[in-house]
Amino acid sequence: MNKKEILKMLERLKEDVPYLKDFKIKKSSCSFYREYDWGRQWINFNDYYHSIDKQRNALDVEFRPTYGIDFNVLDSWLRPIYKKFEAIAGMEAAVYPRAFLFVKESLLQNDLGSFTFKFLEDGTDFEKDYQYMKTTIAEHATYIFENYSSIEAYYHFFVETYLNNQWCLMKSDAPEIFHMLAAAKIYKPSQYEQIKDRILDIWDKSWMKTLDLMSCYDLFVVYREDILACLEAADLSVDAQVISRGKTWNHPSLGDYLKRNLFKGEPRSYYTISTT
Repeated sequence: MNKKEILKMLERLKEDVPYLKDFKIKKSSCSFYREYDWGRQWINFNDYYHSIDKQRNALDVEFRPTYGIDFNVLDSWLRPIYKKFEAIAGMEAAVYPRAFLFVKESLLQNDLGSFTFKFLEDGTDFEKDYQYMKTTIAEHATYIFENYSSIEAYYHFFVETYLNNQWCLMKSDAPEIFHMLAAAKIYKPSQYEQIKDRILDIWDKSWMKTLDLMSCYDLFVVYREDILACLEAADLSVDAQVISRGKTWNHPSLGDYLKRNLFKGEPRSYYTISTT
């Protein structure tokens, strides 16, 4: 199965799954996306690889779609600061990450089951495999986007996890510190000062471990107080439904998942949140 065939399959999914009707297809990344004034929801199909279906004893292509939600309010206030950094560096210094919630199979497998879809290379059983994908994608997209498109979800997965596990972030993750602070300001306004102090204390300790790795992200330390002043002056107002969707958290947090599956129950002194 080549990229052209994958895009053709996405076009068919868009027609067959009512929930995907108002999504657009981004051909360059083999993905669906839907935009709102507050952000964007997306489903990426570019994580696929060739393997062997052991049950059918044949070559296959395996897809593991990932789901994401971008939150404009968490990073839009930072964009003028990025421009300032680019001017100081004399060039476009870096590709700064968006603030987003990233959901893949390993995180919600207990809730939703497998995210993996297999198609045999020779086309055998294609319709059967497609029908399974169609039904499952509809279920997963509805569940994830209707439950997790909120600042509350972002706070639950990232801010609480950072505070509880005290990750040592790499310098390139510095923007995420300010995304988390923005989430705290919106979702926990009465506790913002205490949360800010805790986040910055953890960051200060982790930064000392990477002082030998000079990069443009050092500007986030040099201008930290200026950035914090911008955050505290920024209007981060957003619709109440975007702040919270009334989700009842019935599965482990991201931090619990990481400790159970990656850290084997032990604290990890160095971990980097994956960003795009």
